[in-house]
Amino acid sequence: MRKFRKGGFRSVFALVSIFLSFCVLSSPLIAQEQDAVKSDSQELSQDSSQDSSQENKAGSDVWQLGIGLFFPLASEVLARLEPEELTIEALSALAGEAGEGKFSATLPGLLATIMEPLPQYNATMPGGGESTGIECEFRFKNQDERFFDPRDDRDAIIALDGFVTGFYSELAEGLDILLLYYELQKPLPLGYRIQALSIGDLDTFHEFILPRLFSWVSGRALSVYDIATGVFGRIAIKSKSGSDYWYSIKGSRIFVADATYQVFTLSAPGYQDMELEIDNPGPFLFRTIQAPLTRLPGPSPAQDFSQASDALEWKEEATFNKARARFSASLGRFLVSLPVSLLSVGNFLSIQEAYIRYAKPASAYYGSATFTGVSVAFSLGFTVDTIIALVDLLRISR
Repeated sequence: MRKFRKGGFRSVFALVSIFLSFCVLSSPLIAQEQDAVKSDSQELSQDSSQDSSQENKAGSDVWQLGIGLFFPLASEVLARLEPEELTIEALSALAGEAGEGKFSATLPGLLATIMEPLPQYNATMPGGGESTGIECEFRFKNQDERFFDPRDDRDAIIALDGFVTGFYSELAEGLDILLLYYELQKPLPLGYRIQALSIGDLDTFHEFILPRLFSWVSGRALSVYDIATGVFGRIAIKSKSGSDYWYSIKGSRIFVADATYQVFTLSAPGYQDMELEIDNPGPFLFRTIQAPLTRLPGPSPAQDFSQASDALEWKEEATFNKARARFSASLGRFLVSLPVSLLSVGNFLSIQEAYIRYAKPASAYYGSATFTGVSVAFSLGFTVDTIIALVDLLRISR
């Protein structure tokens, strides 16, 4: 009687462990609220120079901001970095040494899903004139790839007005994340932020990062309030308090500067007006406020289907089309990878059976195991990418 090889079952358990680890990474992240902020001295870089640095783009129609991949670093390397001295060239070289990790696309993806609308860019007119606001646009790399790679996309990055990227370090309790913000006419980062988060806090990553990023872009210390009314179509938001405090309204998002109390009126056709009070205790807050509007009695205001596109401004429609194309491409890659993964698993099981009975050499067995692990990993990665694209599409549709 032939003896069975013991290594076969051990490899099966290894393959199952790989599969389960990717499933954990692709599952929805659980929201928690923890205070895990580094010291204030690391919070902002060159804050005092922001007003004078916002220049050179006053003649542009749209100011474009892109997001780059994030790259893994050892914790001791991240601790030794001097972010304020990290040029784009040094960033590219360091990213090339670090390579990509499992959070390289996840972290920018979490930002991208809730990035828009952006505040206005606060530009200084040539010759030192008064500041003027320029509309900001969040730009993807192309239809299929959302995030720029500083290792390979140098020319595309330089063509942007602003660029956001970063590094991260995996710790036993979570991640240390370094966010870097560049304006491409300047060699050094205009701002940076080091944030410590647990894995459970990743779905609230934007709450810590976006207010600071928007503050760097606008040149003001901002808080951000997203207003959820449950109304499809345009919503009018107007300040009722008549205060002199600075605020800006973009869609259903309110940007507020300074510690202030303000009252806003929300209105939409066919709905009862609602007063919304915002008491902003200070800068760098991100809050979603549930403010459902009450429908007025009587027939609901019907809208002719042929005029339904008028509910969207052209810029919003273009963003929706971009997100829809992104989701379609992600879904296509997932559907193509799924049968390949299933076939590779079936092929591996058959080769394993033959290998145990000495009918297949070890090279065929381990080669099949490697191919199966890679194909399953790609399928799970495409699953995460598809989920992020779907969330982005649903957010814009809302």
